[in-house]
Amino acid sequence: MTVLLFDLIIFYPSVYLILNEIISSTKTKDSILMNTNQKDYLISLLLILLNPNLVLIDHGHFQYNSISLGLMQLAILFILYYTHDNNNNNNSSKRNLLHLVLSSLFFTMALNYKQMELYHALPIFFYLLGLCFKSNIFKNGFVKLVFIGSTVILTFLILWLPFILNGLDSVAQVVTRIFPIKRGLFEDKVANFWCSISPFIKLKENFSLDTLTKLSFLATLLFNLPCCLNLLLRPSRQRFMIAIVNSALVFYLFSFQVHEKSIIIATVPACLLINFYPFIITWFILIANLSMLPLLIKDGLVMGYISTSLIFLLISTIYYKNRQTKESLNYWPNLKSFNNLIKFVYFLSLLGLLILTLCALFLKPPKKLPDLWTVLICIYSCGHFIIFSIVFNLIQFTLKSEDLLLASTSGRLFNFDCSLFTYNNNNTLSDAKKKLN
Repeated sequence: MTVLLFDLIIFYPSVYLILNEIISSTKTKDSILMNTNQKDYLISLLLILLNPNLVLIDHGHFQYNSISLGLMQLAILFILYYTHDNNNNNNSSKRNLLHLVLSSLFFTMALNYKQMELYHALPIFFYLLGLCFKSNIFKNGFVKLVFIGSTVILTFLILWLPFILNGLDSVAQVVTRIFPIKRGLFEDKVANFWCSISPFIKLKENFSLDTLTKLSFLATLLFNLPCCLNLLLRPSRQRFMIAIVNSALVFYLFSFQVHEKSIIIATVPACLLINFYPFIITWFILIANLSMLPLLIKDGLVMGYISTSLIFLLISTIYYKNRQTKESLNYWPNLKSFNNLIKFVYFLSLLGLLILTLCALFLKPPKKLPDLWTVLICIYSCGHFIIFSIVFNLIQFTLKSEDLLLASTSGRLFNFDCSLFTYNNNNTLSDAKKKLN
């Protein structure tokens, strides 16, 4: 009940406001496209609220991830608000500065509520820094940087004040609990890189804890650098939204002491973009649910796992596949020469998901390999996550325009200019009407 209460107070309103910003804010006089926006909005809202990963973990496993994720989404919201008014008047500058301050405040609160928000910290840092550089760092940019830094420091001081007043020992104990280095690289079977290669390379036996800590840190930083530098040098809101997913996925794959449920830190922001990349994101959500299956079996959530996965898959497939045939906005992969191959791989992937699910539920593993199905699920899911990470990075790097999150002829804010796993939105309003008719 308390989880649902916080959903209603923080998470659901933040989802509503973000979707209102990226789908429904730009109005058009064309009744057909206005109706399309309304349908997109409702289906996106429904799919985000039915995200099986979040539903099962927060309402089955009884976690309060929706609080930190809701605060993170409020931070995203004010970042999206920032570039709406590009006028250089005084009122616009003050409003934009307020948006940056509020974004910094909400994200710092999210980070202090759950340290897993570090998964989203790098894109937010690099994007805000990129905005400061873009505004001329020696003039307006410096002022923005001071306000952002002051907000973060002041919020940290207020939240940590009770521990600081109790002395440095109290602070050290909290830090130790937040970063449990002594517990090892991974504790249980999780579908990240380190756990997936451990059956073949005995990491814990062959490397010291200090070496593994440094290795995971360097790998996480190295694989995050491309998307973050891209965001710093070419800051735009659609790049930022995709970079949030890229960073979270890299942290899940390569960081230290990752838990099975940590995949929701990547799937929640990904689900915000399901209206624009439904094929790849639906696929991602389903594999993420599979990666948590061993944990869900322990918690007695098998029926929840099956029902939420099927509901999510059916709604997404039926709605977006119909849109492919009835509208000019092609929501499925438009790599025409590889379209059939991609779909074939997709169905093979879901077949593998089904087989592993049935084995984990009904087939006892050999006595010599009691964790066989769990390990196979980890390796299978990890392989998918690495591919998803590559695809999401390709999407971010192939965005051509500096900031396409503006009013367009189709009445959409997220006018993505990308040929990978998205729709072709270069048609004029008249062309769209002809094809719709």
